Amino acid sequence: MKSKRLYKPLLLAACCITPLACPPAKEQPPVNQHEMRGYKDAPTRGSPCTLRISPITDGQVGVLAVGMSVDALLRLCPSANRVATTDVEGASQALYYVPITELDTIVAAIDSTHGREVIRSLSIEFLGPKDSRGIGVGNTLGQLRQRYPRLGTDDNEGRVYVWPMPDLGLSFALGIEAGSLDGRWRTNPGAIPDSTHVIELLVRKS
Repeated sequence: MKSKRLYKPLLLAACCITPLACPPAKEQPPVNQHEMRGYKDAPTRGSPCTLRISPITDGQVGVLAVGMSVDALLRLCPSANRVATTDVEGASQALYYVPITELDTIVAAIDSTHGREVIRSLSIEFLGPKDSRGIGVGNTLGQLRQRYPRLGTDDNEGRVYVWPMPDLGLSFALGIEAGSLDGRWRTNPGAIPDSTHVIELLVRKS
């Protein structure tokens, strides 16, 4: 399978086949607020920004877009908070936490490989925002499969991700641990229960 580089706390994510006979998998509950994965302390929250966050399409969350400069992001949301971290390969990685409400935050991962800081991807881990086919955090994998019959699959640090095929620039994290699934789930993703919930919507370039 052609792999894509993954970035913490991001993702990425090959086709739904007949379910395998395997023991019940452990499912994580859906979240309604961004989970500060990989950090001892949550970043200080600024005041919520009044931003349009729909439609959600390839590389776009309303007025926020993959490829947008950090300067443009901060003009839209001056209270966005920068956090320095590392990607899964140990390279420096910057994130901006963009407050949408008092509880809900969009996380923008930043790419600076070409000498200019731009948004690489946008992560949503709260209820409400949906893609053009009505899928978002809280929907089930069964509902996702009805809208997208062909899905790619992979995991990032144990978190399972799926994405429509052909690639549409959207990936969905599932509330289930890769280690709790039958070991052949990547080639037989039907082993992932339909009842599993989407817990993250990741928007990136296809």
